[in-house]
Amino acid sequence: MILYNATTDNLAPLAAQAAAQGTPPPAMDSISDLPEPVRTTVAGLLADAFSSTFVWALVLLAIAFIPALFLPRGRTTPAMVEGGVVPSDMDGSTRDEAPEPAADRR
Repeated sequence: MILYNATTDNLAPLAAQAAAQGTPPPAMDSISDLPEPVRTTVAGLLADAFSSTFVWALVLLAIAFIPALFLPRGRTTPAMVEGGVVPSDMDGSTRDEAPEPAADRR
């Protein structure tokens, strides 16, 4: 969505200028079908659109990385999940007694 918006925003003035001059839009399958001066202009505008998209992706990745730092670390086994072991109990030490199965608790 970011790339689409950046592309349309960057290319809208160029399309408006072509419409004001009365030139019909060229029938093209790729950017290589454009004349050289127009192709250079369009390539620069598309490069700007892609660069802003990658900057947004980097910012969102950095924002997602911050809460990931606070996720609990360590291994969780099925016995820990059944026994109700909370992340603060996961210090790597072993217990002398096995956790009580969840069905036997009252």
